[in-house]
Amino acid sequence: MDGRWSLDIASYGVAAVEDEFAALFDAAGAPPDAALFSERLERDRVRLYFSPEAVRIATRVLRNRCAVACAKPTQADEVLVSSGDAAMLLRVELRDRSK
Repeated sequence: MDGRWSLDIASYGVAAVEDEFAALFDAAGAPPDAALFSERLERDRVRLYFSPEAVRIATRVLRNRCAVACAKPTQADEVLVSSGDAAMLLRVELRDRSK
């Protein structure tokens, strides 16, 4: 594991986690390496991925929601919260893995 965490939740819970993380992200000054991504698992289940910097600013939230350490995601469907730099890096990593 390399400092990333993930959280599997029902689709209806995504907005609450996104809002909670966005507030912490803004309070931390929108760190360029902090990002929250999502991957649809099933019709009503979503896996949220938190970059290592996102984990640093939201550890309490992640622990309260029973998130777990994980490897780099192999796919992400949507960037939910990011300054842009982290989102671009993930897209490059995912593209390179698919080659």
